[in-house]
Amino acid sequence: MRTARAAVLDLADASWPLLDVARAAGVPVWCDVHDDDGAAPYARAFVVAADVLVVSAARLPDAAAYLDAAVAAGTTLAVCTRGAAGALARDADDWWEVEAAHAGPVLDTEGAGDAFLAGLLRATLAGAPHERALAEASAVGALAVTTAGLGAPQAEPAAVAALADGVRVSRVR
Repeated sequence: MRTARAAVLDLADASWPLLDVARAAGVPVWCDVHDDDGAAPYARAFVVAADVLVVSAARLPDAAAYLDAAVAAGTTLAVCTRGAAGALARDADDWWEVEAAHAGPVLDTEGAGDAFLAGLLRATLAGAPHERALAEASAVGALAVTTAGLGAPQAEPAAVAALADGVRVSRVR
């Protein structure tokens, strides 16, 4: 773990012990807490440990308050995905509205959040600033939903970059 650039830990029982291992090793923890509602106890340890946090708006009563609380607690980037409405993101300095990329007809939304996280991770580890990483995340998520079933074989770097170039990421607040 000490040589890892990030620990992407799924919201699952098997990941619980790895939260402490990653933190002790100084490895940034990335967590997708899926449809956390901000109150249920299961996701709390993941939310607290995350350096980068992704959550769906599906069950959140107040996405902005949730992201604010995460950043105040030490998360460096918190993102709330909102499906066809794009995403809202926050770090210590800025808020962003992220437009949903459009790659074609939506065939299957399962795995869209995971694809978003994968795009965000790849761009971030490549050194992209948050705005660009969020655009690429939107692009990968959009490519994923145009495929039936899980996976996005068409999410090649050139396709992601081209689609991300058209994604508007606006500073807000």
